[in-house]
Amino acid sequence: MNYEEYDYYYRHEEFTQQDLNVLIYLLPMAEHYKWKFISNRLSKLRSKKVNLDFCYRKTNEMFNLPSDAGTNNGHFQPPDPNSVSGLLGTSIPYLCHMDEQSGP
Repeated sequence: MNYEEYDYYYRHEEFTQQDLNVLIYLLPMAEHYKWKFISNRLSKLRSKKVNLDFCYRKTNEMFNLPSDAGTNNGHFQPPDPNSVSGLLGTSIPYLCHMDEQSGP
C-alpha cells in the first residue's frame, strides 16, 4: 500500500454506531481520569494537594462550561448562549474532523 492509498483509507474511516456507543459509555470514566491527571499535575507543581472536584468546578466556572459529564449524573445541561465552549460536555477530543483542504 502506497502513501496515497494509506492516506485515503485513514482519512475516510467512519465510526459505526457501535463505535459511538462505546465512546459514549467510556466518556464518564475518561472524564474522571482526565481530572485526576490534572489535579495530580497541579498538586505536584504547587506542592499542595488539589482536589479533582475542585479542578473540575473551577474550570467550568472560568470557561462557563455547560456540562456535568462524568461528575454527578453524566447528563448534559443546556448550552449557555454566552459560551462557545463545552457543547460536547467534555474537553476530551474523542472525535475529530479533518478538513480535506487543509491536509494533515
